Amino acid sequence: MVYFALEESAEYFWTTILLDRFRERFGKALTYYQYKGYHKGMTKEDYQQIQEVIPEVEDMKKYVIVYDSVSNPTGLLKTVEKELEGLGRVVKGETIIDEFGNEITKKEFVYNDPDFHLVVVADHIGLLAPEKNEFAPVTNLHQAIGKWSEYVIKLICKRYNSIAVSVHQQAMNGENNDNFKLGRLEPSETKLGDNLLVGRDYMVTIGLFNPIKYGLNSYLDYNTRDFGDNFRTVHVIKHRNGIAGLAKAMWFDGVGNKFTELPKAKSQELINFLNSKH
Repeated sequence: MVYFALEESAEYFWTTILLDRFRERFGKALTYYQYKGYHKGMTKEDYQQIQEVIPEVEDMKKYVIVYDSVSNPTGLLKTVEKELEGLGRVVKGETIIDEFGNEITKKEFVYNDPDFHLVVVADHIGLLAPEKNEFAPVTNLHQAIGKWSEYVIKLICKRYNSIAVSVHQQAMNGENNDNFKLGRLEPSETKLGDNLLVGRDYMVTIGLFNPIKYGLNSYLDYNTRDFGDNFRTVHVIKHRNGIAGLAKAMWFDGVGNKFTELPKAKSQELINFLNSKH
C-alpha cells in the first residue's frame, strides 16, 4: 500500500498505529501526547510493553509506505510509479488511430508476482496542492482534484491495475440548516466538497455519517443514546457493480479509528454487545 498522508505526518500516522496495537494487546489507552511526554500518563511499564509491539509495527512498514511530503497530483503519480520500479514492467499493446488521426499505443504494467496488488490511498484530497502542469491548468484545488482523478482512472487503475482510494471531507454546505430541515443530512455525491464532479469517476462511493452530531436520538431503528459517541453509519452511495443505497450501523472506536458492524437493532445480540462495551 502507498498511503499519502496529506493531513498528518508519517510520524503521527505510525505512532497512532503503534498505540492502537498496544491497546489491543495490553488493554491500555494512551494518547499521542502522553506517548510523546507532552502530557502525563505513560508509565515505565507502558514503555516496556510498547517495546514489545514495535517490531510488529516495523514489519507493517514493509507493506505500507507512508508519504507526507508529496501533495500535488503529478507528484503523487510519480511517487506511485517510483514504488513500482522493480516490481514489473510496462508492456506495449496494439497501436490504434483515434478520430483525430493520433496514434495511441495501449500500455499495461505486468507484475513479476501475479499475486501482488497495489493499493493507493490519498487522505484527504481536499488538501491536494495546485501545480505547474504543461498539459492542463492545475492552478487551484478544484483542478488539482480533477487531475488526480484523471491519473487514477487512466494510469493507476487501468495501466497499473491498482485499487485507488480517495478520501473526501463533506462540503460544509452539506451541513447547513436547509439540509437539516429537509432531512438531507446523510452523505451523498452532491456533498463531495471541492470537486463533486469527480464522483462520476468512482466505481464505488462510501460515506460515513454521525447522526448523534445532529441530535438524532433514533436512527436506522437504533437508540443512538445507548452508544455515546460510538455510533456511526456506513452508506454505500454508489456501486457500479453492486447494490447502492445500503446503510449499516457501526460501532466506532475513535481511539483506534476502527469500525465494527453492529448486530440488528433491538436484538439480544445487540444487548450482549453493548454490555461487553460498558
